[in-house]
Amino acid sequence: MVAAGSDVIELGVPFSDPMADGPVIQKAGEKALALGVGLAQVLAMVKAFRQGNADTPVVLMGYANPVERYELTHGKAAFARDAAAAGVDGVLIVDYPRRNARPSPRN
Repeated sequence: MVAAGSDVIELGVPFSDPMADGPVIQKAGEKALALGVGLAQVLAMVKAFRQGNADTPVVLMGYANPVERYELTHGKAAFARDAAAAGVDGVLIVDYPRRNARPSPRN
């Protein structure tokens, strides 16, 4: 992708119940899960990519459940620690609830 001109790579983390994805990404996630790909494997892919490319930003896109499950297995704050160590530059997690949110001025 980088050789073809990509400036940023968004890497999806497979999840069994993807509410925010369309049918193509849902099918890709199902196939990945069937092949045993989970968050640990995605982090390993980023780490392997970083061995040949330290510059192209990598952003993970996913859901809270895989992150929560990863932390149950690997310890509190393990996701942030391990993602940073693998070379992840950012994350987009779509289904964490807002905490300490103030009401909208329109409410």
